[in-house]
Amino acid sequence: MTDVAKEIDALGRYARRLDELSKAQASTLETLEPIEHRYVSELSAFEGALWKAHLVDGSHFPSERVRIALYQAELPKDLFAAYVTLRALNRRLEKEISHLKSQIDARRSILSALKLEMEATT
Repeated sequence: MTDVAKEIDALGRYARRLDELSKAQASTLETLEPIEHRYVSELSAFEGALWKAHLVDGSHFPSERVRIALYQAELPKDLFAAYVTLRALNRRLEKEISHLKSQIDARRSILSALKLEMEATT
């Protein structure tokens, strides 16, 4: 197989893999969206309750990090596990997609150079 054919074949493989990853990311985000919405809205309500308690009885209003930790401790374990797992999966997919796009760009550059070389020799 010529260099050009090898590069085109590699680009095809990368394109199929990019399609798979993009579909997986879309599915992950679709699953994450309602969980994240619930997480954010409940966290906001939790922080509001802490602030109200602070205003009413003068209790200490904790730092953001502590408020989040307190909220997460009260979350149902399955909800928190799903939230953390899906966010981590999405980050991994983003990194893999980014890496794959770099590989595709490199292969395109190689193809472009091969094209220029072929044009120069004909």
